[in-house]
Amino acid sequence: MFFSYKNFLDFLVIGGCFLLFVYISHTETISFFIKDQIAGSKNNYAGEKLQDIKSEKIAHESLGLRVEINQENRIHGVIVPHHLVASSIIEETFNQVRDYFEINKIQITQIVILSPNHFLNGKKSVIASDWNWQTNFGIVDCDKEFLEKLKLFNFADIESEKLKEEHGVANVVPFVKYYFPEAKVAPLMIRDSFSNDDAIKLAAFFSNNLTENSLVIVSADFSHYLPREAADFHDQSSISALYNLDTSFLEKIDIDTPESLAILFEYLRLKNAQKFILVKNANSSDFIGGDIEEGGTTSYVSGYFTNGGKENKNQITILAFGDMMLDREVFNLTKKSGSYDYPFLKMDLFMRGVDFRLANLEGPITNFTSVAEKNNILKFTFSPLFIKPMKERFEIFNLANNHTSNFGNQGLAETRDFLLKSGIEYFGDPNNSSEHLSKIFKKNGIKIGF
Repeated sequence: MFFSYKNFLDFLVIGGCFLLFVYISHTETISFFIKDQIAGSKNNYAGEKLQDIKSEKIAHESLGLRVEINQENRIHGVIVPHHLVASSIIEETFNQVRDYFEINKIQITQIVILSPNHFLNGKKSVIASDWNWQTNFGIVDCDKEFLEKLKLFNFADIESEKLKEEHGVANVVPFVKYYFPEAKVAPLMIRDSFSNDDAIKLAAFFSNNLTENSLVIVSADFSHYLPREAADFHDQSSISALYNLDTSFLEKIDIDTPESLAILFEYLRLKNAQKFILVKNANSSDFIGGDIEEGGTTSYVSGYFTNGGKENKNQITILAFGDMMLDREVFNLTKKSGSYDYPFLKMDLFMRGVDFRLANLEGPITNFTSVAEKNNILKFTFSPLFIKPMKERFEIFNLANNHTSNFGNQGLAETRDFLLKSGIEYFGDPNNSSEHLSKIFKKNGIKIGF
């Protein structure tokens, strides 16, 4: 699943022998819906090749995914995949949500779909379409009144043509028509430039302007391009974030639209609907096989949110690396590249979606000039220009090794100072000073000591 990358043998040692990288190359699954404008009607055609949705009886008997419905809890938010390889998961999630509303005699007439903007279409952070959508089950009408309000308050641009290529919307709309035939839809593409402050404002707009018969659906796929074992590991943290509605984790969560989740989380908070019901967690390899040799996998998490408090999941994930070396040839290659992110770039997807990322910092961070290229090939110092990319990828470093004191007490003091000022924690001391030996954190109700 992994391969050694010989140019960086000095950079990061896992198990004390060589640098390991995850290599990725994968083409995003493209919707096989036809999205051409129908003459004379401005209807976006979706579902030309969509397989007939299995009957409820077959679905209920064969999938085995159903959970008991609590009639007292109103469902306000849903999360489903948009890759049709996972259509059975989309179907079962819609089944459960629809069943709840039918039991409680509630007719859903308004649905907002939040999708990633996969192809970065349009200029604004939120792009909407006011076209209707043609599906195998009939036409889904657009909620034009709601979209006009969004436009009036400058939350979105209406650029219907831009959504023609967006499978995050097109792949979900037929399920909306089948399970909620009376609902009008407001499809929104959310760019990754959408800020957290804007997410809070848009969620408040939803809370004030959506009707009692509405539903907010996030169309999202989770881990991309990684081997199954890494994707499963990331999903554990993602699922915990859904149970905990952990907004602080959204910067690291391995999902294709964390901005949509930020909107949904705030909307659910306003609606006091913070209880998450997990329907299914699966991986593309469950359906079609394949792993990193064929471009990696995609993971799926689906479920819905009902009224009630959070059901906190007390777990954390840790990704621990061996020796990190940023001097010698690694330093030379970094300077040549022009970016101090360079040593980390091929690891970035692997490093997402984890609570704690730590490594053994195999050298001090100082303003001293590197001497490792001359007579002192085992005397290291790391440039402070690495601090910013390190901060974006690590929470904590170990300093208890045989190189952090390469430049004496001054170098060690500079290292601690650089880390503290950047907000990176550390533990351990090459001189066994009791003041710096350990660090204790608390997250998700768990204490962990390094």
